[in-house]
Amino acid sequence: MRDEPAPGSRPAQWLATALKAVALMLIWLFLSGHYDLFHILLGVASVVLILLMNRPREPASSQLLQAMRWGRVLLYLPWLIKEMVLSALYVMRVVLAPRMPLNPHLIRFKSEQPNDVAKVILGNSITLTPGTLTIDINQQEFVVHALTYPLATGLLNETMQTKVARLFTDNPGKMVFDTRTTQSGRNLAGITGTPES
Repeated sequence: MRDEPAPGSRPAQWLATALKAVALMLIWLFLSGHYDLFHILLGVASVVLILLMNRPREPASSQLLQAMRWGRVLLYLPWLIKEMVLSALYVMRVVLAPRMPLNPHLIRFKSEQPNDVAKVILGNSITLTPGTLTIDINQQEFVVHALTYPLATGLLNETMQTKVARLFTDNPGKMVFDTRTTQSGRNLAGITGTPES
């Protein structure tokens, strides 16, 4: 006797995938503004690629997403948008003011995030903020490029790291430690009181 598919298994997955595909294609058409065959085919290829890259993950990942505190996510997103706007205004001022030279820094810091999903959210949040780019995440260590020294020091005040960790837990661990920087000769480790390694 064959087992019946569990509710929310294959048929539900196919329906969810079809709805995502339609939504993504509508967004593509709206944003591109071109409705000729070439652009529609590009849109279809993009949608297929996105769906393949975001196919259902292992159960562990979905359990982590279920453990996320969605009420805190609703508070985190407006805060992140505010930080993105403030950083964009700052970067615009840096780029347009000839007396304010760019002073890029490469920062390494460690952060005890509760799981891999939190690490990805933190890395993406840093990259979404203009003037900073997450280059690498290895275990607890984050490598970030910052356009200026103030942007670099702003990453070490633990605010973003703590907000991301609190999406999953009430008791975050050490949010920023073992900090290092290259260029300009300044030691960011001194700001957090941790000796440079």
